[in-house]
Amino acid sequence: MKIYTATQLAPLVIEAPHDPDAELFYGFKYKAELWAANKAYRKDKHIILPSIFNGYYYLIDSNGISGNTEPDWPTITKATVEGGTVSYKAVEYNLFLGEGETLTASTWVATESVPMTNDLFDVSGETSAMFGPIPGAVTEFTITNSVVKSTGEKDDRSMIITVSER
Repeated sequence: MKIYTATQLAPLVIEAPHDPDAELFYGFKYKAELWAANKAYRKDKHIILPSIFNGYYYLIDSNGISGNTEPDWPTITKATVEGGTVSYKAVEYNLFLGEGETLTASTWVATESVPMTNDLFDVSGETSAMFGPIPGAVTEFTITNSVVKSTGEKDDRSMIITVSER
């Protein structure tokens, strides 16, 4: 499963081609999860909030396992810090869900008659769906996620997916 941070309003172009015969999950994180000690973190899956909110979230800059104690989080955009075997990169907080807000609804659609076979969402801010197999003539398709947060505010995010050659 590929999970992307939902910070880009324009469609996100996925660089890895989708195998036309596969059913694959794609998703968005609308809010970062709290940092945890001794946890495996991956670049393509996790974004982190410090235990005390400081106006930043942290991208995983290198895969690894967090340390026993929380890093001294930098508050300069793109500054990095290491903790355990993980490297984190600071990003000013611009995620759709703020402190105390949750997702209350999530729907997915795809263009080009690409089937969606499964969808999931977590009120804490992660949503994903499985798409495929891809119809024969399709070389590219767009998937769009529409969400509603607990305040009633709505948001749409899209990904453009390329299909590998058959």
